[in-house]
Amino acid sequence: MEKLMKGDREGTVYTEQGQELLRGSWDWNEEQVGKRSCRLDLQYLGGVREPAAETEGIYIGLMRLMEAAHVQTGISDFTVSRSSLQRMVPGRSGTGVSAAAEIASIADKALGMAGFVYNKEAREYCVINHRPAPGLYHCPACGCLLERRTLTGEGSIPYCRRCGEYRFPMYSTAVSMEIFDPSGEKTLLIQQYGRKRRILVAGYINRGEAAEEALIREAREEVGLEITEYQFNASRFFPGSNTLMMNFACITNDDKLSIRPDEVDQASWLSLEEAREKIYRGSLAEQFLLEALDKKLHVKLRDEKGRTGSRKGADVQ
Repeated sequence: MEKLMKGDREGTVYTEQGQELLRGSWDWNEEQVGKRSCRLDLQYLGGVREPAAETEGIYIGLMRLMEAAHVQTGISDFTVSRSSLQRMVPGRSGTGVSAAAEIASIADKALGMAGFVYNKEAREYCVINHRPAPGLYHCPACGCLLERRTLTGEGSIPYCRRCGEYRFPMYSTAVSMEIFDPSGEKTLLIQQYGRKRRILVAGYINRGEAAEEALIREAREEVGLEITEYQFNASRFFPGSNTLMMNFACITNDDKLSIRPDEVDQASWLSLEEAREKIYRGSLAEQFLLEALDKKLHVKLRDEKGRTGSRKGADVQ
């Protein structure tokens, strides 16, 4: 599997053996709001390989570069100039015009697999509304290399020619939670894995498990708390781990903590104002916490708990 190392507006794709395979950079016109496209400049660095393997390597490398550029820019339209292909350096056996033409031909095929269409007037390849699918390069059903095809209303989607099916991007799902003490006046922040930053309790949803079940389980496993009331707050996609995060505000019937040391380094109850100040800046945890506090979900949960008493997991029974 090819691996990507990226910097600001550039990246290099490596093979499993650590060999440089494809180098790329991207740029865009920030002034063309609504008409922005990301321009890719490519340099092929692969060693002696079979043409089919080279095509696959360039294709996967190109997809990884596009994913990185999309995460950084938010842009879904990409272009590659014809001159960029002509500048690609063939690290294969053979030199001169014939080798350059051969690698350009292979790159042309790889771009076609990636959903690019050649515009003769502009002398560039274009793909519109590219939907990133991190890690999805082979069909999960048959193992065949996927190519990109345009699906009406959806954009550029991975497609398996052997199965005749589109393969939509797959991602993990997880829950995170603001846990409030019984008074609703304090919330819990934790530190994990040797990091000093304070975040929310969170965890992945198991196969076959409801999100509500996962939040009750994670609170019990990580900090030893029993959730009595909960309310959905918001969801966000986190590209760093390809995860859809679903956030809930919760209230517990006890503030006594029993942390799991292999999962949590430290957990502490903080006043709501302290939590606003000490939550990890710029994180999804901060976004979720501030949104929950602005909605006054802690007040709603406290009042609901007072009216109904403990109803642990009532919504998932």
